[in-house]
Amino acid sequence: MVNHAQQALLWENESLDLREKYSQAHALYLRHGQQLQDKETIARLLAALRRATDTLAQWMKLQQLGILCSSCAAKPNGSCCSSYMGNNTDLLQLLSNMLLGCFAAPRTVHTDCCAYLGPKGCAFIIKPIFCLNYNCTHICNHLDSQAMQELTRLSGNVLQLQVALEEQLLENIPTFPRDLNQYRLKP
Repeated sequence: MVNHAQQALLWENESLDLREKYSQAHALYLRHGQQLQDKETIARLLAALRRATDTLAQWMKLQQLGILCSSCAAKPNGSCCSSYMGNNTDLLQLLSNMLLGCFAAPRTVHTDCCAYLGPKGCAFIIKPIFCLNYNCTHICNHLDSQAMQELTRLSGNVLQLQVALEEQLLENIPTFPRDLNQYRLKP
């Protein structure tokens, strides 16, 4: 059963800046990461998610989607990979990436594009759900209908595993106080 108090705690911190979210997620990882990774159900989900995200990433690379998104983001008023999307990352998504070894800290460059978008695409292994669900006209025009179906299938596999992992993390993150300040990394 999902711990709704912890779920709210992880998602209510949307007002934090990206660096603070990253800091808190990293502190959660340092404090609880190993015990979470040692849980059999979480370990299985992480392994399956790694395979599914690797498959999706390889396919997207072959289709040159990372380059397409990065070049669109560099244009004025371009990109669904906007700073708004980067700001919507939450502690749970950041923690999930860290459990897979992805410590993608937000870039400090202040631009209109996502702080996690690099020259070859998204730095995350586990991307925000919106990013996997949304296909802009550039992607739709770039891919034929068969490729769009494959993108939907591969993304759907990742999303199912991602939701299952988040549920398991919410059930298994040890109880912690409402004040996440204790999870801040000390400068």
